[in-house]
Amino acid sequence: MEALILRIVWTPGKTGRLTPPRFAFPVTEGCTLHAIRIDALDSAPSKGFGPCLRRLLGSELIDLGSVIRSSLYEKTVGPLPVLPDRSLTVFFATCPTTSVLRRHRPGGIPASSACADTSPVGCQHLITPSGLELGIWCPSQGIPHLQDLGPYEQTCIPDGPVTGRNRALIVFSHGTGGSWSGHLDTAAALAREGYVVVAMTEPGDNWRDQSRVTDLVGRTRALSATLDYMLSHWPGRTQLDSTRIGAFGFSAGGLTVLLALGAKPDFARIASWCQAQPQSFTCALLAHHQKPLDTALPDLTDRRLKAAVIAAPALGFTMSREALASVRIPVQLWQAQNDRILPSPGSVEPVRDGLAQRPETHLVPLAGHFDFLAPCRSGFETLSICQSDHAFDRAGFHAGFNAALGRFFDDTLRPRPRSDTPR
Repeated sequence: MEALILRIVWTPGKTGRLTPPRFAFPVTEGCTLHAIRIDALDSAPSKGFGPCLRRLLGSELIDLGSVIRSSLYEKTVGPLPVLPDRSLTVFFATCPTTSVLRRHRPGGIPASSACADTSPVGCQHLITPSGLELGIWCPSQGIPHLQDLGPYEQTCIPDGPVTGRNRALIVFSHGTGGSWSGHLDTAAALAREGYVVVAMTEPGDNWRDQSRVTDLVGRTRALSATLDYMLSHWPGRTQLDSTRIGAFGFSAGGLTVLLALGAKPDFARIASWCQAQPQSFTCALLAHHQKPLDTALPDLTDRRLKAAVIAAPALGFTMSREALASVRIPVQLWQAQNDRILPSPGSVEPVRDGLAQRPETHLVPLAGHFDFLAPCRSGFETLSICQSDHAFDRAGFHAGFNAALGRFFDDTLRPRPRSDTPR
């Protein structure tokens, strides 16, 4: 799996020779640097470079006759040929994700944002007739506005209607005490790639109300109820492809997604785990909460789900091959190296080792538990969910993280053969 770091150099009306160490990339071992030159541009890159860049780095490279791609340069980019008048050069690095994510990217532009201006995202916030609070992101058209949402912010088209047909749907489930907005940058990035994304605020386990933190049945049924609403009642439902549905879950939301995939946790493991680690977040939460964990789970499998991304799943230590025997769809797993909320080896490893189909697994160096949440806006640095290791760049990580999720869902939610079907 690879991610991109970009550096764009615009030379309006002058000819010269670029010597990039001056344009050095923040890359590590295993990265390869490339350079692409686009000649004879008629306007500044901000007025139309976005669509070109998408094609440049995608499968349609051969169709761009004005593009000149240099040889590949390992580790450093050597001097390039003289640049013609009014040209643009894109330097980019393809790196294993773990290489990209461990370093800052001063001056770089993540691939996920390079085309943002030309891929409008509609955003909706609503309460369903049954009382579910949902955030929805989708490809749309209209005038974007900046929205402040607590510690987060986003630029999107308020109440923008979904465009296109046969859109794949991704449902998000947040962690304990979270909300629908906690992963808004990831949701928007997927929407820019053509997906419709819906994130719920889990009833009884959110930032306003934690009266049902241990209600795993209620959590999972809320996920299925969200899909019911989107497929049967949402105004844009006729533009969805009900055969291509994926899920993303973080922390307790990761457990929720596993239950929806058919997992049957072995809750008998909790006693010995908490005896050994009574001060852990999970065990302290269970000990503090008035209502015990409901260990008699019914079948919560939602067979509409065809692929899932799970980050830092809660109660991972209750999973085994027997517990995960019914999970038969592709899974992508993410683990933060410095996760102090759900530390190794009690979160990702048992899930990874118990799945019958080997998951795609990513370990993120220097990351903490909350680094899977969207980067916070200025002024909220003191919130625990906004804090990262001083050497970790959350925004830089999310550029690669969001791109990796898009690639995974592209691979696993491929449309049925159809000439006019967007993602």
